[in-house]
Amino acid sequence: MNNLNRFLSRYWCPFLLVAWFWSVSGLLVDRTYTVFLRPELGLLLVVALVVMMGFLFAEMRQWGHPRVFGLDGASRMLILLAPLVYMSVARGASLDSRAFQNRWTEMSGTNAVLRAGNEMGAMNSAASSNTAVEATMLDLTYSPARFKNQQIAVIGMIHRDSKIKERFGSDACLLFRFVVSCCAADARPVAILTGGDVPADWADDTWIRAEGRFTLRDDKGQPVPTLEISTATRIPKPRQPYLY
Repeated sequence: MNNLNRFLSRYWCPFLLVAWFWSVSGLLVDRTYTVFLRPELGLLLVVALVVMMGFLFAEMRQWGHPRVFGLDGASRMLILLAPLVYMSVARGASLDSRAFQNRWTEMSGTNAVLRAGNEMGAMNSAASSNTAVEATMLDLTYSPARFKNQQIAVIGMIHRDSKIKERFGSDACLLFRFVVSCCAADARPVAILTGGDVPADWADDTWIRAEGRFTLRDDKGQPVPTLEISTATRIPKPRQPYLY
């Protein structure tokens, strides 16, 4: 026990700083930091690496010097170690249906629907076209009237909800993504209603590219952005799963 205490008192801080430097460097190299941070904010991680290098050089000057390792030192070590353990466990994970259920509000209460209602009276819908227009979930929820009655293609994740099926029909489900302003903590879900050709054995959180006719479905006087899917294709998870 005395040997362990002696070792920790001399070396825990530089070893932990090296572990932090290695982990943050890995996030930058493979860009996995984009699962919780906007891509352009990667510069902050570069700054963090520079700061860690400064602390590490300062610690190396004290290399091997005995220091007291008591409750205070153990507490600081555990506080710095906890995020490293979390990063190793959650590496590559992103927000999914569980987060969607916790953060999403009902269709009739979304800003997107209210905005859709305003736009319906403020502008004419675009002309119909047989060629699918590539759109994002942001486009369809923030400017729905622009795409009304058009053939569109959009990428998102499936979410099936019993209340949605009761309200809109047995083939109804939601297609959703998350929009990040700064980091995953402030991510908010955007979703559209879908109907049509989505195989029943495709589980929640399956990434698909859906094509079909986009409409604004009336629901008790409120327009609900809806995609009547004609073709749905399973796709791999995008390298950047969030919208910005």
